[in-house]
Amino acid sequence: MILVDSEGHLGGSAWWGQAVTALPDAAMWPGAHPAREHYRGRVGADVIAWSQALGVQWVSVPAKSSESPPLTAPVGGGRRLADALWRTADLSGVEIHLDTRVTAIDADLTVHAGTETWRADAVVLAAGGWAADLAGVRRRLSLPDAPLLGGGFPGADGTGIAMGTALGGAEVMPARAVLYGHGTPDPANPERALVVLGTERMLAIDTKGNPQPQLRDSRGATGEDLLAMPGGQAWGILDGPTLTTLQLQGSGVDRRLLAKDAAAAVAADLTGLAAAIDVPAAVLQAGIPPLLPTGPYGALELIPMAAKSLTGLSVDGEGRVLDAAGAPVVGLYAAGELAGFGGLYDDGVLLDSTMVAGAILSGRSTGAAVAADLAR
Repeated sequence: MILVDSEGHLGGSAWWGQAVTALPDAAMWPGAHPAREHYRGRVGADVIAWSQALGVQWVSVPAKSSESPPLTAPVGGGRRLADALWRTADLSGVEIHLDTRVTAIDADLTVHAGTETWRADAVVLAAGGWAADLAGVRRRLSLPDAPLLGGGFPGADGTGIAMGTALGGAEVMPARAVLYGHGTPDPANPERALVVLGTERMLAIDTKGNPQPQLRDSRGATGEDLLAMPGGQAWGILDGPTLTTLQLQGSGVDRRLLAKDAAAAVAADLTGLAAAIDVPAAVLQAGIPPLLPTGPYGALELIPMAAKSLTGLSVDGEGRVLDAAGAPVVGLYAAGELAGFGGLYDDGVLLDSTMVAGAILSGRSTGAAVAADLAR
């Protein structure tokens, strides 16, 4: 077995995320649907118990409302889970090629990656969705002029889906994606988002100065709310201690930056900051609390961030890629975000954070299907 990863580590988008995982029960996630019932019944056994056996500890995470399903997360975040994946692959004798990007897959399942070529009996595509392709996001979501930032795993640019369709797989449409409202431009790459987390003391306002407290929710799909605001943007106002301690997380790369270094404006007092971002000073003065009464203060520009796509290749419940007629494409499989979580789980998208539980669960199901099919 050969595993090819375009990054220098295993784990994909889960490697940099918090890996918060929903544990839906029948009351919170009702409805008869085979894939959803499989997820609901197996996420604990197939994700949490599996990783616990490899030494991963899980802790509960406060839910954002009483209607939310219970949430849990691995101690150490997604990187801890990625370490468990690495151990599993290593113990299984998998041949691993890092920093190697697959560039083409022929009809006979010959895989081309850099200078390497392999003839495969089966191929599992797990290259993520299409949220990192901003031009594609705008086209798919009919948002040609909307301000958007790239979020999530940079390699999830739709190339894996394109390879699958070229081999006969059908793409699940219409396009759907999750847009977050807590991204701010990365000074090193203004089209990419830095994720603003830990915003209990952030004052969120739109560009007219109207309070928008819902933008402080770092787990909700608040990007749609942000798009509806004037100019499709907002401001996150931070006080001095928060500016100098809050670390913003880069998307898909090991990058951290203090909020003060990413702020669009910094001023000694709220009057000066209000002038810098062209909002009424009284609005900022009314924002104390949560802000401290003395400066300095900074403003982060909040722009909708394409966090993850919910559509992708059409698959059956075991990850076999299906063609337009619903028949399996022989030898071709898909797992993770590339498999189109939104369609697979019948719009019951409770796969929080990097959807890591769904990725592992679909990967394990797909791996079992490959083994069974090759043994026939």
